[in-house]
Amino acid sequence: MPRSVFHHRTLIWTLVALTLASGCGSPADAPQDSGSQADATTDASVSSDASTLPRGVYALTGIDPTLPVEDLAPLDDLLGDADIIGLGENAHQCNTYIQARDRITRYLVERHGVRVVGLETSRTNAETLETYAQSCTGDPTTLLANLHPIWRGPELVDFLQWLCAHNQQHPADPVSLFGFDVVDQASTDASELADFATVVMPSTDATAVEAGLGECPEVTSPAAHSSYTSCTTALDQLEAYVDAHVAEVIQATSETTLEWSRIWLASLRGITGYRYLDQNPSDFLVAWGARDEAMAEIVTRLRSLRFADGKTVLWAHNGHVANGMSTLQVIYPAIGIDFVWGVRSMGQALAETPGTRYAALGLTTYRFVAGASSYPLPPSPDNVTEPYLSELLWTTPRPTGAPLLLDTSQTGADALLTADQQVLLRVRNNFRDADDFIQLTSPDALYDAMLWVEEATCGQDWLP
Repeated sequence: MPRSVFHHRTLIWTLVALTLASGCGSPADAPQDSGSQADATTDASVSSDASTLPRGVYALTGIDPTLPVEDLAPLDDLLGDADIIGLGENAHQCNTYIQARDRITRYLVERHGVRVVGLETSRTNAETLETYAQSCTGDPTTLLANLHPIWRGPELVDFLQWLCAHNQQHPADPVSLFGFDVVDQASTDASELADFATVVMPSTDATAVEAGLGECPEVTSPAAHSSYTSCTTALDQLEAYVDAHVAEVIQATSETTLEWSRIWLASLRGITGYRYLDQNPSDFLVAWGARDEAMAEIVTRLRSLRFADGKTVLWAHNGHVANGMSTLQVIYPAIGIDFVWGVRSMGQALAETPGTRYAALGLTTYRFVAGASSYPLPPSPDNVTEPYLSELLWTTPRPTGAPLLLDTSQTGADALLTADQQVLLRVRNNFRDADDFIQLTSPDALYDAMLWVEEATCGQDWLP
């Protein structure tokens, strides 16, 4: 099938407004999507039992976290042996996805020793949630106001309340919670690094570095070129000094402070690179990669520093938790182009970290539903013959309303997919976005497993 792969930088400008998986900005209302190839209010493919499901496809009883857990047993082989498990979502701000990850996380905590939960939110904002998780102090609904709007769903309150109760029952073996995103961290990280530089560097050098670090929070767009240059120069100078004087730095502070300085440096580099480049037509993908590389480093260092490398679950967008993003082909039907993503995701960076066993589960749906509005599966792009994975699952006989868990490694006879079969995966930043990115891939290149729901309820009773 002929298809052009575009690398020309000017075309990337068209992607900026959507900023895949950025987690930035509140979604604006958009017109209801046009219909898809097989959109219908009733589903003729449902059946009364799971006996006709293809090999490697498992019907779940639902996503309610209070349901019995026997149907989640396939996760034992799919995810259970990993040190870090990414749980994704193909669009932010959906109640269904938070609830589904809640259910899976409880299972992994109780059956597979997960003791750390990370959220795609800033470290600073997540600290109040961690305090609540360990002490049950405060109102979790109020605490959500500290988070980015993508997390302000009532289902997260339910998870926090369960986490708090679990920790009260297991005080000697609690589950911790942290944030790993670089968004909303610039001012805090710059301040921490300035104080650190004052302690470890000669005064003249520290003064110059502090001035440059003060410019980092000002980097909000490509227009802030002077601030970006001053910021990155200061980061380079501080990092070079620390690398050359490790023993002296530890003596002046501590090994713990040294490790925190590495986290602050990675975080501030990630967010300034992301903010400076993400609106630049020539560097959008570089910006996205800078953010994800930084998040991967933060996860790795925080697990070691704070959580003794405890078994960890990460909640984030599919685009962040996926493996293999650097070679992924992405189609943007709105303007009729496709391109190779070309940079590593957080999940790929973690999977390629020596000594780390990483697994990813992507969440997807046939249609988003928000109140009276429906956002069904879009038509296939022109000249693309590969099917949507969601449509294949939608037409698979299954128990009525059952979510389906797909083992992406199962292909061939009696399986849903043939060996190396390419399918389309739908991706949005927020569910109300006017346009979709569409990934063309073999699912096992990105995820160890996928969870599919017929409808994803989004934006319901969302907190302001």
